[in-house]
Amino acid sequence: MRKELTRITPKSVVKVFFFLGLAINFLLGLIWGLFLKGAIESGSDFLPKGEMPFQPMTWVEVLLGAFLFALAGSVIYAIAGGIIALLYNLVVRHFGGVEFHINEEPSEPSGEVKHTPRGTP
Repeated sequence: MRKELTRITPKSVVKVFFFLGLAINFLLGLIWGLFLKGAIESGSDFLPKGEMPFQPMTWVEVLLGAFLFALAGSVIYAIAGGIIALLYNLVVRHFGGVEFHINEEPSEPSGEVKHTPRGTP
């Protein structure tokens, strides 16, 4: 069966992109925070020489930074998702939507035994 996706509700796309952005950006923020924590504590070469300009980061600061990074990124993802959904709906009006096919295969037997009255063919 051939179907066509002719409209996407921006509200649903915004919700999906927000939570995807939250998860992805939290992981990225956590990785970046751990990198900074290690670089600051080890006195990495990319930091200025001499007196240490930064205090060592605590784990609470790493997690808080990852959460704030995730929150900011998820808002950006949500706005981008809403814009993409609106643009898709505008383009669909002129060119048609994405076509996809659904194969209707016969359902597998569930193992149930059908009882028929005696004498019925």
